[in-house]
Amino acid sequence: MEIIDLTHTIHNEIQIYPGDPVPSISRGLTHEKDYCHVDILTLGSHTGTHIDAPYHFLKDGKKIDAIPIQRFVGSGVLIDVSNK
Repeated sequence: MEIIDLTHTIHNEIQIYPGDPVPSISRGLTHEKDYCHVDILTLGSHTGTHIDAPYHFLKDGKKIDAIPIQRFVGSGVLIDVSNK
């Protein structure tokens, strides 16, 4: 089985759902001034590629860490709609 990573890279201009917080990535520490490189990330939990756990909509629903990773791997179908 071929595994295809559908992850989107998070960046300051990534498309977000209307009303969600606008993401921001800025420098926290740098090699030149500090002992290492650290970025400061400010973003909503729905930024980029993500999975809505049942807890997103249900107060007593499972959180994402309670769902086995195997539930997120399976067969898929590719439909090219790039010209639409």
